Amino acid sequence: MGEREEYARGYMKGYEEALTEAWSDVLSLLGSSFSPHELRIIARTRKGMVGQAVESRRRELQKSTGALLPVREEATQKGIDLTEGDSILVREERPEKAFSIFNRLVDRGMRGMSVTRTDPFKAAARYGLDLTGCNAVWLTRIEKEEIREGEGRVLVRSNLAKLSSEIREFLSQPGGGGVVLLEGLEYLVTQFDFRPVLKFIQMVREQVSYTSGFFIISADADAVDEREYRLLEKEMTLTM
Repeated sequence: MGEREEYARGYMKGYEEALTEAWSDVLSLLGSSFSPHELRIIARTRKGMVGQAVESRRRELQKSTGALLPVREEATQKGIDLTEGDSILVREERPEKAFSIFNRLVDRGMRGMSVTRTDPFKAAARYGLDLTGCNAVWLTRIEKEEIREGEGRVLVRSNLAKLSSEIREFLSQPGGGGVVLLEGLEYLVTQFDFRPVLKFIQMVREQVSYTSGFFIISADADAVDEREYRLLEKEMTLTM
């Protein structure tokens, strides 16, 4: 078999497997109890994670075959390259882009800590959050220290000082490489006012810079005072 024929057969085989996997995924979602809106969110999130899935498959093939396969280098989001120590502010109504960046960094081997207003078990279903592979904190006033469901463990927090301490401890662990996701800025501002929240964000940003980690904030600019949002932008390395 010639080199071109071998390439063509391999390409068609991979194309067929990809289509089969994609439609199997669609059928499994259609049989679920998700609403049409939730299905659209899941579909967009999974599409955004294609690069992550390809990289995972590349590593599997390289390990099983011993072949040195080229890494597909791409920007983490819309052509923007990230550098260790960056703090990223993502302007969005739903935390889809922020979770996509977070999941990709965790998949590359970074330790992850998600701090969300969204129930983390729902975030796992909607945005691909891996509760077994990262620390999860739920911003809620439910009177529990933690919640367990299946293999997932979620800390429950409503105290800003305690949350700050836990994030600092997480980022200070040996080896660095921690990524913190914050979804729920509006909730924090409502509960504690803007100034204490801004000081909290400044602390996390400084700790991330010092430990060569990443800090990702998902925020809806229309839900926050314009002046406050601009102050927040000034604290961050990147905005998108």
